[in-house]
Amino acid sequence: MEAAGLVELHAKQHAEARAQLNTQEAAREHEDMQLTDVKQQFVKTIAEAADLSDHLQGLTDHLQKFTEASAVYIGKLVSPKKSIKDSDDDTAHVDEASEKIISFSHADEDHQFLVD
Repeated sequence: MEAAGLVELHAKQHAEARAQLNTQEAAREHEDMQLTDVKQQFVKTIAEAADLSDHLQGLTDHLQKFTEASAVYIGKLVSPKKSIKDSDDDTAHVDEASEKIISFSHADEDHQFLVD
């Protein structure tokens, strides 16, 4: 093949590779814009929320997605419960003498078994 033919072939290959890279870059930019929109919508939802506890499941899902964590769950320390009798008062079930335990209230999809 002549040198001019080789140059033309390489120029064509380079133009095709460049076009493919431009397409991939445009796709990445579009994906980044979509992710930014999702993040902004979540922030807006939280900012407008009357009760933040209504959005804790959304928070676990959001955190897992955007931190790429293998697991996300929310819990609080509570006193364990003990058996009561009908004659006991309304706080008799709380075992204040025992160490507190974690009660998980929300978890990502793969860790729902931790809830309750």
